[in-house]
Amino acid sequence: MDILKGKTAIIIGSSSGIGKAFTLLFGKEEAKIALLLVSDSILYVSENTTGR
Repeated sequence: MDILKGKTAIIIGSSSGIGKAFTLLFGKEEAKIALLLVSDSILYVSENTTGR
């Protein structure tokens, strides 16, 4: 399905749980994703523009 192809999503808490599930699903759907992870008062941002 190409429902999310070309769409952009910002996913917070993408390293575990439902955030991880959404990250994997959106990647398979070829969406552009920005991942946000907060750990010990540090904000990590990773942008995946390839959808993989």
